Amino acid sequence: MTKHLLGPLLLCGVLGGCTLPTGCPDDLRQRLDPQSATLAVGQEVRPTVVFLGCAGRTPLDDEVTWSSADPAVASVEPATGRITGRSPGTTVVTPRGARNGVVQHVTVTVQ
Repeated sequence: MTKHLLGPLLLCGVLGGCTLPTGCPDDLRQRLDPQSATLAVGQEVRPTVVFLGCAGRTPLDDEVTWSSADPAVASVEPATGRITGRSPGTTVVTPRGARNGVVQHVTVTVQ
């Protein structure tokens, strides 16, 4: 037998003030700062990332590992996210949550 949530959703919409078993919609978002960076060779930046659920209202605990698509352009420390410009070019640095995966990346240009 298949369960349908349409009934409870309609009832909640009509009655208002009720809470579904999940507590909120499953709407994963990510706050990433900065989303892009321009660095000189040898310059560093350390972006921050927070995963958010419930339409961006609830911070989610996650273990994040950072990686660079091209470490020859910009290297990154996997545990801290600290990015260092290595040679001219553009690459992306990606924070990957152990539970929440990837939502956004940092575009890094090294001059």
